[in-house]
Amino acid sequence: MVAGLIFFNAVLSVVLGIAAFKRMKTQAALLWYVMHAIYFCLMPAMDYFFGFSAYGRLFDESVVSTYLYSGCFFLLIAHFVSIYSLNVRLVGLRSYVFKKIDSFQSTTRSRSTAILFFSLAIYFIAVAKNNDFIYFLNSGVNKFELMMSLKDGKYFLNFLSGGMLYVLLIVVSVYGKTKSSFSWLIVVMVFSYFFLAQPGTRTWALSLALSFFFLAKYPSIYIFGKTSILVLIVGFLSVIGLNVLNLVRLGQDVEVTGLIAKSFLSLYSNFLQYENALILISSFNDTGEWLKFRFLIASLSPFVVVPNILLPFDKPRADKEAFITESLFSSDLDLNFYSEGSTLTYTVPISGYADFGLFGVAVAALIYGLIISFFYYGMKYGRVSRLLALYGLVSFSAGYRLGVEGLMLLMYVFFIVLAVSFVFFKSRIRS
Repeated sequence: MVAGLIFFNAVLSVVLGIAAFKRMKTQAALLWYVMHAIYFCLMPAMDYFFGFSAYGRLFDESVVSTYLYSGCFFLLIAHFVSIYSLNVRLVGLRSYVFKKIDSFQSTTRSRSTAILFFSLAIYFIAVAKNNDFIYFLNSGVNKFELMMSLKDGKYFLNFLSGGMLYVLLIVVSVYGKTKSSFSWLIVVMVFSYFFLAQPGTRTWALSLALSFFFLAKYPSIYIFGKTSILVLIVGFLSVIGLNVLNLVRLGQDVEVTGLIAKSFLSLYSNFLQYENALILISSFNDTGEWLKFRFLIASLSPFVVVPNILLPFDKPRADKEAFITESLFSSDLDLNFYSEGSTLTYTVPISGYADFGLFGVAVAALIYGLIISFFYYGMKYGRVSRLLALYGLVSFSAGYRLGVEGLMLLMYVFFIVLAVSFVFFKSRIRS
């Protein structure tokens, strides 16, 4: 049964991924199918056929089967929602947003003013995170630990800092009219972000690189074609580069000896959501205490982006993964054993499973499909919209390890950043 479900997940990932690529003409459309194949094909296969388990725990076959059934169910619903909702007019919201984005005018503000605005914004966000005006002079700080330690509304600053990458993409697209100016702006803006924002994650670097790569190759007729060797080389170097960035953010020394092997081992440790999910399914099946969408309802409210300190009441919790981790492990979570840190993640499908079994999986698939469809829709517009859409596809594909509650917060941040950009850049919609 388990072997058949692993194979079925693999077939679905390939067939539906190819269908999405043919519709969207970009390899970016394949990414969330690749993430699904890793979590619901590769990781279970390594465990089931070869006994390769990072935690060394044994799970009942029914638990693994439930995990794989949930993956198939999620993939089918999310795929069809993402593709067929492109033909549904959602009160004109999508077309309004992307037409507005493409109407940004570079004549309103000078390029230097735009760069200064971007730099100052991320600097003051970082000052608020660090409580220090000269934070960038402090070497050896564990940036991931700092990011995870933010409380009392400050954790939202992490999302806001990440949202500034959309501003980076807007500035590069609006002012990079020529190939040379486009390349020059990329270097300046990325360096400014890395130095001033000092992000606690590595995903942003890979997401930016892939977004620019997919933009250069759009539209694509073949999934790989002549660029297949380049894709493999870039992928290999990215694995090493991400490990180096990880060592930097943790304040550790980068040792050349054994760097390649350590890099791929580090990559594997980033996909342990498979085993986290099995722990979740096993626990919830035993207790039957479903979450019943209370975190999802909280995440759909605009109050989710407002810090508690600014509200006269206590808003409902939306940090679903944190609650599940507390419920499963209480205070006994060994941070040295579970590599993610103080909060574990469980993938979008299984996070949905915690709400109400397979019905929760279906609801999560519906929301995730609509989010992906939103960025698919942006591909049909101009370069600014297309670049933002590509970055959205890449980053939300990387977010497949999270729950839809966290992804909804990222969508709110996306719209907040756009609203600020609409004010800064002259923008009018052309008919």
